[in-house]
Amino acid sequence: MNRLLVLVALVALVAAACGSQRAALEVGDVSVSRGDLIDALEEQGQVTDGVASNAAAAQYLTDQAREVLLQGAADRAGLDVVVDVDNADQVFTTLVAAEVEDRVPDIRAVAAASVTCSRHILVPTEAEAADLLTQLDGGADFATLATEFSIDTGSGAVGGDLGCVPLGTFVPEFEAALLEGAVNEVVGPVATDFGFHLIEKLSNDDVSDQSVVEAGLGTAFATQEDFDAWRTELLQVDEVSVDPRYGEWDPIGLLVVPPAVTAPE
Repeated sequence: MNRLLVLVALVALVAAACGSQRAALEVGDVSVSRGDLIDALEEQGQVTDGVASNAAAAQYLTDQAREVLLQGAADRAGLDVVVDVDNADQVFTTLVAAEVEDRVPDIRAVAAASVTCSRHILVPTEAEAADLLTQLDGGADFATLATEFSIDTGSGAVGGDLGCVPLGTFVPEFEAALLEGAVNEVVGPVATDFGFHLIEKLSNDDVSDQSVVEAGLGTAFATQEDFDAWRTELLQVDEVSVDPRYGEWDPIGLLVVPPAVTAPE
């Protein structure tokens, strides 16, 4: 009888040990152990008295799951990229843009026609703008002058670059002058309520993936359900498994929904 009790106790101990080794997260053949989770949260200062908060654990596991899913999708698409928390959104946008282009072949040209790309120098007076224009005509570097003189410190810090933005973004006076100008031509001084601008129109041939998505997503996918189904197939979201003590995987939201109680160590 005593031997039987000892055997039962040993079985219980083995079962408990196996349970404690269960991965906090599994995505295909990639896993995050409970120990790795707690160590990561401790480094972030998210563990108090050996206990991690629900929200912190769920967010960490969400980030890890998304990175693995996106890395797999990127690899299958032939993208040469290492996905991390900083570039995950951009990688996903690139994948969506590629699908949009497959479904709507001319969408990049459409997107290019709906955006303007430019840089500018903004100064307080027309005389200052005229002087800078003279310097530009004499061969001065636009970016250098923008960095030194523009009172738009945001764009001035990057050589006056305003990026590529949808039509209607700028005030009418600025946009009218921009649209009338030729690519790589500097126009101005252009007066607005902000001051006086020298504006250079840049080529929009290299339109961003984000612009492609914005221009063509509604055409490529008739409904949100269509997009969700494509994304599910792209990311293979059904391969995600979460230890219930840390939450439940939401394949539509692509996140771990935390439980109602505090996650144990």
